[in-house]
Amino acid sequence: MQEKALSTHRLSLLNLQRKPFRTWALIAVVAVLSFVLFGGSVMTMSMENGIAGLEDRLGADIVVVPEGYDQDFEGVMIQGEPLYFFMDKAVLEQVRSCEAVEVASPQFYLASLNAECCGSSVPIIGFEPETDFTVQPWIVEQYSKGLKHGEIIVGDDIIAEEDGTVLFFGKNYKIASRLQRTGSGVDVSCYATMDTIADLYVDAKEKGAYFMEGVTYENSISSVMVKVKEGYTLNQALVQIRKATEGKVEIVQTQSMINSVGGSLGGVLSYLYVIAGVFWVLALILLTIVFSVTANERKKEFALFRILGATRKRLSSLILTEAFYISLGGALLGIGLAAMIVFPFSTYIGDQMGIPYLLPDMGQILLILLGSLVLSAIVGPLASAHSAHKISQAETYHTMREGE
Repeated sequence: MQEKALSTHRLSLLNLQRKPFRTWALIAVVAVLSFVLFGGSVMTMSMENGIAGLEDRLGADIVVVPEGYDQDFEGVMIQGEPLYFFMDKAVLEQVRSCEAVEVASPQFYLASLNAECCGSSVPIIGFEPETDFTVQPWIVEQYSKGLKHGEIIVGDDIIAEEDGTVLFFGKNYKIASRLQRTGSGVDVSCYATMDTIADLYVDAKEKGAYFMEGVTYENSISSVMVKVKEGYTLNQALVQIRKATEGKVEIVQTQSMINSVGGSLGGVLSYLYVIAGVFWVLALILLTIVFSVTANERKKEFALFRILGATRKRLSSLILTEAFYISLGGALLGIGLAAMIVFPFSTYIGDQMGIPYLLPDMGQILLILLGSLVLSAIVGPLASAHSAHKISQAETYHTMREGE
């Protein structure tokens, strides 16, 4: 049987197999690095996508909510928390009376009972089709018909029955459309016209849902979405709304809310970047030390290769190839492990972070994968470059006589 030629690649693999513990230990170092690079990058981009999606979906310049409920509104929009809060419907006309207000559209918040459609309570948001400018633009992308009485629009995480309906307060409601994933509270929310909300409100009371004293569907709303008229500043609109409502409401500036969430995100992203950079530097230093020690131990082995006819270039190539195989193996292992965590558990990760979280699309993921693979795969050859140069320049005669 013909013997296989000892090419640089084959000889590198044989050398790595000869020292399995050392090989796997070095692969593990690179695997940790690639895990942090790929997993951290996917999480970073997911958070950035979530913030961008939330900003696109809010639509309103200002949101008027009951006094003391500004944080609750953020909980509904950002995390999809099923919360009740109401104010007198007269606030709507007060806001509409302001010159700086172009459009003011009311919303009414309900919450489903547990374990009806999703295993937990979800927000049900009513809107007024005639004046709405924050919900219907999303629906048009997915659904060209008008929303009929008894139909609802659901977020991407809402689970439907086999017949395409969801169960709320003992009754089934037809799903007219499903919104694209946003990574925010929209994904776990349902939307319906005010007429459908009226039915849901009655059903909720019959099922024992508690509403504050004096709150009825006819005289209450949860929020007013406001678009500022062109030619007026946001501050002018704020002053007019406060005066018209006598300061008895909370006014949420949506851009400030986005900036607040983005500010928190900025700290997280900086932390992830620092961790990734530290891991890369530590991996480079550790591998450099290991390759240097290993090369020193193998000096006579390389001297024998020179005696057998190997060129200096061949010796350098051998060391660099071994380092490359270690880095490539570690990179693939780390990226694979990260993918097994960040993709299947993306919803859980987003919930724990408490900020909008939307996974990148396939193109973005491929770019992250390529970047993580390259950064991880080059760390080994870079770390071994000095050792490769030193070994290739060593004199064979003096190396073989060392220790005599």
